[in-house]
This record gives sequence, structure tokens and C-alpha cells, in this order.
Amino acid sequence: MTRNKGFGLIEVLIALAILAVGLLAVAVFQSSVVEDSNDNKARAEAIALAQQRLEEMRNYTGDVTDIDEFQDLYALTLGFANQTSIKGTNAQFSRQEQITQVADTRQISVMVSWVSAENETHEVQLQTELGFKSPSITGLLGMDLDDDPLVRSATGRAVLGAGQVKAGEIIDTDTNGDLTGLLDRGDGDLRLTNGDEAGDDVVLTLEDACELDDNNQRTGVPCTGFVEISGRVYIDTATQSSLKPGQVYIKASDAAYCQRYYTITDDEGNTTPIQIDESTTTTLLTQSGDYHYYDYTCYLGGGWHGNIGVMLATGITQRDKICQGDPTTLDEFADPRIAARRVYRGMAYATDKNGDPIEDLSKKIIYYSVGVSDALKLPVEGQASHDFVISDMSPGSNEGDLCITEGIMVRADSYIGDQPGMLFEGVPTDFFCLNTDAGYIDVTKMDTFGYSMDPYCPFDPSDPPSKRHELTFAANLYTTLPLSRFKPEANTSDGAGNCQLVDSSTILGGHRLTYSCDVYDWGNGWDGYIEFDDTASVFTCDRYRQTFTGVSADDQIDNFTCLATDYAVYGDVILTGDITGDIEIGSLDIMFKDTSAGTCYLSQDYSTYTCRTRSFDLISTWKGEVEIDSLTTKGDDKIKMCVAGMNGVVAAADKAEAQVSKGDTNLVFDALMSGSYTLNLHAIDERNDCPVS
Repeated sequence: MTRNKGFGLIEVLIALAILAVGLLAVAVFQSSVVEDSNDNKARAEAIALAQQRLEEMRNYTGDVTDIDEFQDLYALTLGFANQTSIKGTNAQFSRQEQITQVADTRQISVMVSWVSAENETHEVQLQTELGFKSPSITGLLGMDLDDDPLVRSATGRAVLGAGQVKAGEIIDTDTNGDLTGLLDRGDGDLRLTNGDEAGDDVVLTLEDACELDDNNQRTGVPCTGFVEISGRVYIDTATQSSLKPGQVYIKASDAAYCQRYYTITDDEGNTTPIQIDESTTTTLLTQSGDYHYYDYTCYLGGGWHGNIGVMLATGITQRDKICQGDPTTLDEFADPRIAARRVYRGMAYATDKNGDPIEDLSKKIIYYSVGVSDALKLPVEGQASHDFVISDMSPGSNEGDLCITEGIMVRADSYIGDQPGMLFEGVPTDFFCLNTDAGYIDVTKMDTFGYSMDPYCPFDPSDPPSKRHELTFAANLYTTLPLSRFKPEANTSDGAGNCQLVDSSTILGGHRLTYSCDVYDWGNGWDGYIEFDDTASVFTCDRYRQTFTGVSADDQIDNFTCLATDYAVYGDVILTGDITGDIEIGSLDIMFKDTSAGTCYLSQDYSTYTCRTRSFDLISTWKGEVEIDSLTTKGDDKIKMCVAGMNGVVAAADKAEAQVSKGDTNLVFDALMSGSYTLNLHAIDERNDCPVS
């Protein structure tokens, strides 16, 4: 019998089944290898991101000057916080930090997490401990100028004084004019004293302020003076009636001495300074008694950067609010702030061989703190003094607009002319940027380290952001005038120097200016505005500001389109009036509907108001809307506001008539020519009719 050789169908099927199982196992294994490789790459990148953040946090010396600033920079958290999203090469990462206190150090944990392709969450954690170490530059100004490096510490060249005035020593008390004295013993140091009598204290010493010859004798070269920062302290008598001037101290960080005094003038014009001590119960009052005030001067050494602030003998409570800033400005970055101290600091950076700023791994410029120049006096001529206004407000919000809405900086005595708050026009906010004038900056440190700087500070270095975003736009300016005839500027609500002109070109009928603006994100996106303005008032633009919320990436924003007016004379509209009522007003807010149109001010008791528009050319009229918001009574009554004595037409003396319509809460103006208008307001029960003149 013949036998057939080969495989039967069943055998073939069994073999195929075994092969399929084997191939499937190989495929699963290969997929697992690929997944493990991706996870390993993501894990390695996550570890690198965590390590990078720890290194950034260790490099804090450019951001803090003392232990308090160190602790503020690395504030304690409740669990993991400060979340930052990072687009990585192998995954989308989320970085968080946990900061706890261990003995005298901060224990910091950085966690980086990501979601794998299998939708599984993975994380890595790294830990370290940070302790405060003074960021002062190594070495002080040496005694031997030929051998020692000319570098400064954060405290500057001044050191706290030691010793007393000796009998027979000659003290110069005329230069400062505030009862402090200057003592030159001929040893190269200049000393500040708190008086001119034997036994008075030497309170501060400026080392190597005076030049010596080869025999260690004084030369005829004038000594370098102390740095002086001056201002006034105002006490709002309406809310702080029991606070005595002697209980309010001015202190500066590190090596400094602050003198408190006020000056009286006799009938013959002679002035006499009076020093303030803890027993002083009254100083000077403004005309209507709205503010007690006195002067202060803080003496420092060149190279210093730090804080000048207010301390109360009774301790600063949650009700004590200290206002700074300019209540008259239209620029948000200069608006009033509530803070107990003002920061003084410059911001410099190192450059690479191409002259470009050196950045860290996250593409942020690495900034270094720079102090004041030798013998600097602030404010310089023409600037506002560095004032503080002390008030009492309810605990809770520390928003700076309370300095206006609560009346603190806009009392009757703050008026100059018809505008409230002008007494504090130009007062710096809680951060004074030294970059705004090259003459403010310690040139020795800049030269020693080869630093560069921009003429602005992009942010407050005492509160650094986590990210920088770039917003770009074009301003299309339609005019036959050359660019040299006007000076358009762009800025953000963070500061005047954050927008830079990057390109200028000619378009049909005019010019195109392209700007790049840096905005800074503290972790939840950037909120603020970008403003474009023609400082020569040549143009009328379709908008002056663009407002943004939650900016978290670079972006191209809308352009500004501006038409030239080419007019030389400009004016504005001022609306003022009394606010009366048949029923008692509980709360009230008055503002322009378009906030860029101008600014409104209310008296604290809601008895008067003033609204002023932006300038416009005199052949035009102003059209706009004034909103009356938050209008309530102290009881349960319903309330509405009338234009007292008016019946649809506002007649201003020697001015053209302009229509005004009264909405439920708003006043809508059709056409007002430049000038001042009196428009009294009257609150009534909403069930009643407005009076008709």
C-alpha cells in the first residue's frame, strides 16, 4: 500500500495557531519595550526639570537681601503648590513645589508629574534644604584702594557708626539741615552724627569717603557724601486720630540711619528744624487738618539696595494701611498700593560674547540686583518726594484702589486747583526702580562685573514671576507728518518700559510701528493692559488700551489704528458737582464707562465728585458716558440718581449746549466742548420723580 507524505489539514492549523501565539507574544514584548523606553525618557526629563528648578531656587542671592525677603521668596505652602505647566520633549509635564520649615531652613520638595500614553499618571520628586546666606558680594571696599577690588555689598559702603562726638570736634550741622551732623576726622572716613554736642552718637560711617595722600593726610578733594532718600509721612487724621507722630518710625534695611523732623518758619522767614522723638504728639497740619505730617531723610552708603518702610510703636495691625503711589495717574503701574515698605533696587544682567543677555534653561534673563550710586539724593529736583500716607481701614483687602475710594489720598487738603490727590502726584509706588536713570545706579559694581542694564525694570525683583510671555502688535499711524514730529509710546500695566519698538516701516498713507511687549506670569496667567499713546497728541486712535486676562503664552494681539488730527491746541472736559439726597447714600461709585476716557474722584462722604476726560483737540467735542454704580442706601429703600436742576439740556456758561440723557444709572453726553461743567446730583427714592428746573 502506498503512503502519502506531508501534513494534514489539522496539523497545519495547529502549527499556525502555535505560530500566531508566538508572534503575538513577540509583538506584546516589543510594544512593552517601546512603552518602557518612552516612560524612561519621560522620567529622565522629569528628573532634569525637577533638578533645574532646585538649582534655580538655590540661586536666590540676586533676589533677596535679608532673611525676611528670603522667607517671603520661599513662602511656606500647604502641600504641593505653585503649579507650572511645561511642554517637554517626551510629555506634557506639571511641576509643583512643597515648602516646609525645618529648624532654620526651608525644606523644598519639587514634584514633576506627567500622563503616559496609557493614560497613567507618573511622578518624580526631588528634595533639598535651603538656608539663608547673605547675598552680599564677597568683600567690602578695602582700605588699600590699589590692592583691594572696588566691589560693594548689599549694605553699601556705609557701616553702622560707633563711638561718640568728642569734646572740641567740629561738626557740620548746616549741610543736612535736619539736626544731623557730618564729622570729618581726617582719617578718610565720613561720619554722620545725631547732634553736634560732645557725647552725641556717631550713627553711621561712610568708609573711605575722603581721599588721603601718601602720608595718610586729607587732600583737598571733597569727600563723597552719604546717599540721601527723603520724603514725608502723612497721617490721615480722619481715620488715625489717636496715632501720634512720635509713634511712627521710618526704618531702612541694613546699614542706615533715618532722621525724623519737621521745620517751622517764623514771621521773618527764618526756618528751624525740630527733631521728632517718641514723645512728639503733634507736628504740622495741612490747611484743613486732614493730615499730620513730618519729613524724613534716610542716610545710606553707595551700593546699598533694600527697603525703607514704616514701623509703628504700637505695632502694625490688620487695620493699619499705608498708602503709596500716585492717585492722579491714568497708568495702572503707578496707581496707589498698600504696603508697609518701599523697595529700592536696580536690575542688571550679564551678556554673552554677542552682547545678548544670558538666560537660564527656561529662557528667562538672569538678573542681578544693583544698588544706588555714591552720594545720590532722591528725589532729584522736579520729582515727587517718597511719601507714605498712614490710615486705618477695615481688615481684609489690601487693594491699592482703597487709598482713593476710602478717601485716604484724596481729602480736601490733597486738592491742588480743582483736582483731588494732586498733593501726592508722582509719589512712587512700593517699588522704586533704579534703572530709570543711569545716574542712580552703582557704576562700580556694573563695571566690576561687566553688567549691562535696560532703562527700566521689567518687574519688581522682590516678587519675581515664574514666566515671561511676549505680546506683539503694530500701530498703524495715518499721517503725512514725519516720524520725528511725534513720540508714540507703548507700555503695559506692569511698567513703562516693557514694550519695545522692534520695527518701523512706511505704509500707504502713513507709518507702521511694530512693538514687542513683555508680560509676566506669576503662575495663573497675566492680567493687565497694553496701552498705546501718542505723547505729542497728534493722533486719535481706535483704541488706547487692550485689556487681557489669563495670558499664558506668546501671542499676536490686535493692532492700533490711529488718524492724525494735526491740531495744535487741546483741552478736556471737567464735570464737577455736589451730591445730595432725600435719603442717605450707603455706597456709590462714579466712573467713565470707557475707563481710558478719563478718571473720576469721589469725596469720602460722597458729597462731591469730579470727572476729567483725556485731552482732545479744541475743534472737536467730547462724547461719552459716566456710570453711576453701586448706588445703595443705608436702609432698605430703593434709590435712583437725578441730575439736579436739569431738564435734558446742560447749559454751561459761554459754552455750546450739549444734550445729556439720564439712564437708570448712567449719564450719556452727546457733545461737550472743552471746559468745566457743574452738574449736581440728587438721590431720591426710586418711586418718586426727579425734580425739574
